Amino acid sequence: MERVRLAPDHFDRDAVASFFKQERWLFSHVAGGREFHFTEGDNWSIDPKTGKATYDITYFQDRGYTSSQALFSALRVIKHFSDTAVLLRSPEGKREHRRMKYRKRGNEKLKTWEDCRTYIKEAHGVTSLAPSLSGAKESLSRNKISPETDLTQRPKHLQFMLGVLRESVLPDEEVAVDPQVREAINKLRDVEGRDVIALATDPNQDPCLALRLSEAYIEPVIDTLYEEDIKDKQNVQRKQNPQDPSPQNPDGSGKVAQNPFSKEYEEINKRLSQPISDMEIETQIQEISKAGSEVGRQATANMKDQEAGKRVAAEYHDEYQYVEPAISRLRDKFLKIKQDRQVYLRRLVGLKEDGVMIDPGLITQTFLDIKGGHENPKTMKDFERVIADLPTVEFRARLVADRRIA
Repeated sequence: MERVRLAPDHFDRDAVASFFKQERWLFSHVAGGREFHFTEGDNWSIDPKTGKATYDITYFQDRGYTSSQALFSALRVIKHFSDTAVLLRSPEGKREHRRMKYRKRGNEKLKTWEDCRTYIKEAHGVTSLAPSLSGAKESLSRNKISPETDLTQRPKHLQFMLGVLRESVLPDEEVAVDPQVREAINKLRDVEGRDVIALATDPNQDPCLALRLSEAYIEPVIDTLYEEDIKDKQNVQRKQNPQDPSPQNPDGSGKVAQNPFSKEYEEINKRLSQPISDMEIETQIQEISKAGSEVGRQATANMKDQEAGKRVAAEYHDEYQYVEPAISRLRDKFLKIKQDRQVYLRRLVGLKEDGVMIDPGLITQTFLDIKGGHENPKTMKDFERVIADLPTVEFRARLVADRRIA
């Protein structure tokens, strides 16, 4: 079937609808085929009684997206639905989701970073299921989501966010950032051999663990860069207003600003905006659960029968992978201790009345072989080489492990 292709600056409603109809199988595939069943409609909504959901592409048409970019963006929103449902499916996920909501309240900096992180995660999730949309993801990210290749004029903490966003989606196109920002990104790419940024934005990662990784490793880096940006603004203000010995607000007012970078956050959030808010998504998912629809009951049953075991196995695997390097070093140490306490000996294969039969003419050769270190001369075939332990030496060992679950 011939695919509909539209120019970036031209949209035809019927043509775009036809394009989406051809690709409708993707919507259920990305949604997981469980909580939601998406079909085209006049808005983004979910019927809690049936789990039937609708999507509307006019939001992306109005933003000037090509048909493939609009398809990718719609699928990303559906992936956001699905990922939120997965997070809210378990008590632990609900707690993490509630914590994040509380932490983002009034924190524009954290909200902007979370928007960047989830965009990366969802973008990778869509293209892992629909690789043919990789070009749409790249063109959208390059031209609309993160078009800047030189971020050095931005505040450092925003250089970090936008740099991570663009380079995660376009790994072959490194952006220009402040050396301190580049160093911070590189360190997070190699934390004890692990790429924390990749782990926190991996669509296959346990969502609770991804949130913890971001909070434990990435957010402190952003906070540090943010504090330096505040100081830089204050230094600029002091130079412009030297009579004020203790400037409090970088914009020059007498009150302490809640956040002097709000306009830049708003600009970034607008690029990453979606047609339905996180609050609406959460509300609709909760309504599905309360309605007790067949889809909701099936999801609950699957959680009890399968997800619990998978989650435990995944958590165990993650914990083991974290401590495995230390375990390997400890194992090697004990093996070395054991090997140092072992020696090789010779013993008769079996006891015989006449002992080992040696040709009288080879007695001298046997003596020379043994004296020269040859433990199994040809004249002593009745001997075998065995390992014997030396006398036991008691010792104590203590393993100190930092059981951090990021």
